[in-house]
Amino acid sequence: GVRWRAELPGRGPSSPVVVGNRVYVTCSSGNRDDRLHVLCFDATTGKQLWHRQLKATGSTAAHPKSSMAANTPVADETGVYALFATGDLVPTDADGTVRWYRSLVGDYPTITNQIGMAASPVLASGRLIVRMETLGDSFLAAIDTKYGTNVWKVERPRDINWTTPVVRAVGS
Repeated sequence: GVRWRAELPGRGPSSPVVVGNRVYVTCSSGNRDDRLHVLCFDATTGKQLWHRQLKATGSTAAHPKSSMAANTPVADETGVYALFATGDLVPTDADGTVRWYRSLVGDYPTITNQIGMAASPVLASGRLIVRMETLGDSFLAAIDTKYGTNVWKVERPRDINWTTPVVRAVGS
């Protein structure tokens, strides 16, 4: 039942995301797990369409069974948004062009990562919902998908939490 397989340049416990005929995956590599990768494959043939590689800006400490690519990316017909456990956030369009880049650790320097993170971003109403709950800076934020700036940000308790936010309509 396997249609195709693809070699990845590193480890990625995140889930692949399929939109249309594209499969998006993330992984991380390097001696310190400091190379971050976003790849796109043709869903029918398995042909690699593009590969973007970035240098991590945040801590790369993780449990040995995890990696900096534990967070599952989120995608729509316009492209993919990858949040790594290092706090690096990179969206690309469907052809792999980086739209903007943001180091959340650069913006909020006390974000910590003792053994990794895995909360995945969520798309809702043209915004990227990002949950960062650590022993340092902790928050839930809506990030503008076009410019990468905060639309809103709510402080959260300083505690480790790896769950992905869920969006639901209330009162409809």
